[in-house]
Order: sequence, then C-alpha cells, then structure tokens
Amino acid sequence: MFNRRFVPVLFALGAGLVACSKSESTSAPAAAEVPADAEVVTLAIEGMTCGGCEGTVRGQLEAAAGVVRVDAVNHETKRATLVVKKGTDKAALCGAVKDGYTASIAQ
Repeated sequence: MFNRRFVPVLFALGAGLVACSKSESTSAPAAAEVPADAEVVTLAIEGMTCGGCEGTVRGQLEAAAGVVRVDAVNHETKRATLVVKKGTDKAALCGAVKDGYTASIAQ
C-alpha cells in the first residue's frame, strides 16, 4: 500500500507534529505568574463530560466579573483553575457556571 521510501518521511513529519504540540502547551502562563492584586481560585465543576463542555465552562468563567484569566478547565478532573482580582465574590464565580453545569469552591 505505502511505498517504503515514504515511511521515514511520514515518521519524521509525525515526530515534528508531536514536538510542535508539546511546545505549544509550555507557552501557557504559569500559575506562579499571578499579579499582586490577584489570587488563584480552583472550582469543582460538575456536569462536564467532554472537551466541548470545557470550552463552554471556560467561556462562562472568562465572562464573569473579576476574572483575570482562566488557566485550566478539565472535564476529567472536574476542576477549573482561574486567576481573579482579590476581593472577587466567589459565590458569583460559581453562579457564572450554568446551563447544566454546577460549580463550587474546591476543597
């Protein structure tokens, strides 16, 4: 089916794609890069089952008042980690998560 002389080229291209995807993930802001007037909040999120759910919850959190950035939303761990301005109402953050998802402050 494949000509043998193309196999090394396909393998090399595949290795390059893996290397690119790894370098992209390291470019995300580190949790240590929290402004002095902000704090890290972790929410427990119920109802997420896939990457699409993650995107929906991320959008809801990004639109919430006081959110500086959303660092991670993960349906497998059922957690969202975000950086918010100090003094942000955490109950309001939980209330921003809706449409079949529920949030609480992670313990």
